[in-house]
Amino acid sequence: MTPAIPDRLPPRTEDIALHTMARLSVPQIHGVIELEGALDSDRLRRALRLLLDAEPVLGCRFVPRWLFPYWQRLAPAELDAAELLQETDAAATEPDFLGDDLPADTGPRLAALLIHDDETDRLVLKVHHQAADAGGVKELLYRLAAIYRALADDPDHTPIPRSGSRSLMQIYRPLMPGAVFGLLWRMATDLWDAFWPPRHLQLPMGATMEGPPRFATLHIGPDRVAAIRADAPDATLNDLMLAGVARALARQAGPEGWDTLRIWGTVDLRRYLPDRQADGLCNLSGFMYVNIGRVIGDTYSDTVARVKATVDRIKGLWPGLGYPIGSWLGMGPVPLGLIDAMAGTVGALFLPHMPPVLTNMGAIDEAALDFGEPAVRHARLVVPTSFAPGLIMGVSGFRGGVDFSMGHFCSALPPDQAAALLDAIDAELPGGEA
Repeated sequence: MTPAIPDRLPPRTEDIALHTMARLSVPQIHGVIELEGALDSDRLRRALRLLLDAEPVLGCRFVPRWLFPYWQRLAPAELDAAELLQETDAAATEPDFLGDDLPADTGPRLAALLIHDDETDRLVLKVHHQAADAGGVKELLYRLAAIYRALADDPDHTPIPRSGSRSLMQIYRPLMPGAVFGLLWRMATDLWDAFWPPRHLQLPMGATMEGPPRFATLHIGPDRVAAIRADAPDATLNDLMLAGVARALARQAGPEGWDTLRIWGTVDLRRYLPDRQADGLCNLSGFMYVNIGRVIGDTYSDTVARVKATVDRIKGLWPGLGYPIGSWLGMGPVPLGLIDAMAGTVGALFLPHMPPVLTNMGAIDEAALDFGEPAVRHARLVVPTSFAPGLIMGVSGFRGGVDFSMGHFCSALPPDQAAALLDAIDAELPGGEA
């Protein structure tokens, strides 16, 4: 018997944190899939509707009450009537779709765009960040592909809802009580690394946000990535990409006005779970705070060495687990209404001083992203957009290559300047054109 989907889902502290972070960034993540042929749009539309049941939080709206907020399941009729899929032959519609808003308090937590181009298709999936982080979006891509594939053999296929825990306690509970002092030390160390020294490098840009966000991308092919990795076998791919980004930021921002080059990065906390599998669709991300210092080195190899030493130190003790503890301590006992009342002021004070962010969204599993027919040609994730003057960049992987993405408001960072930063990353990574 298929498990019943509850009418309400309880909120988690991380849901409240993401609700609050919507004052700092546009809370949506995209997955973009390029296919070798055409998808069956009717079957895809059915698969998207079933996905709202397979991952129940997608079929909910967040109710941000002053006390005891919760997720409210939408009525089946409303879910059935929702326009989950837009279909078009015009590739020019993709930027508009990427920039469209996806509110948390109305409708489902996802939307999709299917673009037909001759005999190939491009599928763009938009997911609200409060429901899922980048790791969760990858899980959705895999589940959508599996449902689409199953419907080919059984038009009445009904996926089993994944109704396990969405809480970060699935990470922390196995560590307690032995890790409590180490986790508190991780939190204290992260606070120091996140904010000291206070004068860090920031990319020059304006603070106005007119119009929807737009996106810039950069693809580094698998052969080039393999060559970069071969030249630095002791470094991780994350170290190597961080080094390129650090050098590009220093090049674009210039040498004056900063005491340290600080980049905030993300950590997928699924690394602490058996088989890296979460119990339910959720946000299982933490932060790491990479302070490279004032001197980044004369060469790319010098910067890689500095980045690797810094990241290795962070990896020495529960990487990524300090930030959620701070969220629990700061938000857990506080009514959401009071948090909302303070969030605007805190955001206005913080955004002008926000360090650059590089979120490593990880590799997309080619085997799991299987629609049957047609085959997948390429896949990538697109990072959320920071409110100006903040900057969030992202990197995802597929078949050995990597894709950078960056959202921006053209009134604060014109398209040519956004492109120039990605061109600088391309030039700083070995094999690029200086």
